[in-house]
Amino acid sequence: MVRVSTLGLGGDLSYAVTDKVNLRATANFFGTSPTQRIGQFVPDMAALAESSLLTDAEHGVDGLVMQVEDDRFQLGSAGVLVDWHPTGGRFHLTAGGLYNFSNAGGSIRAAEAYYEPTLDYTFSVERVGSLRADISYKNPIAPYAGLGFGRANSRRFGLNAQVGVAYTGPVSIEMQGERMIGATAENAPRLEEGFDSFRWHPVVSLGFTLGLGAR
Repeated sequence: MVRVSTLGLGGDLSYAVTDKVNLRATANFFGTSPTQRIGQFVPDMAALAESSLLTDAEHGVDGLVMQVEDDRFQLGSAGVLVDWHPTGGRFHLTAGGLYNFSNAGGSIRAAEAYYEPTLDYTFSVERVGSLRADISYKNPIAPYAGLGFGRANSRRFGLNAQVGVAYTGPVSIEMQGERMIGATAENAPRLEEGFDSFRWHPVVSLGFTLGLGAR
């Protein structure tokens, strides 16, 4: 089966254990390539003040130009699922587990020196510093449950639709920073807390099947 879902683009290999039970090996992936771009960035002035690099948190720095490097976003998983067709028809319940290797990350650094008019001082590229963040899941094993319509094994082309949910658990955010904007890295624990409500990943899948086994 080949399909598109909120887990990415994917495919399944299936085996009909009985007329009511199908075993599926599944894999999914979607990602963006690392890029580089330049844009405006407004730092956390409170964090800068606490770091003693600036003595007044009210100084405006909306002209600070940062370069984003190696930013990426990847959805990826692989696992084993079992479909149970309670009536022997196309309606099925699904349960199983996924190995979740989804991740995201990137880094920023000053693209040019910054002049602070209030202080009448120019911060060099090195003084502004850099910041890197990487996001992944603390536990890569994600239990999955869902329901759908269609058979993974069919003697002809068919449509397979499914909705479900995967428990992905808490995320891990690692941040490293240097110099003026490096103090932002101290916010990693608070950012992890902000992701606590995203431990469940909804799954909506639509695929096309062609099997060589049972109906």
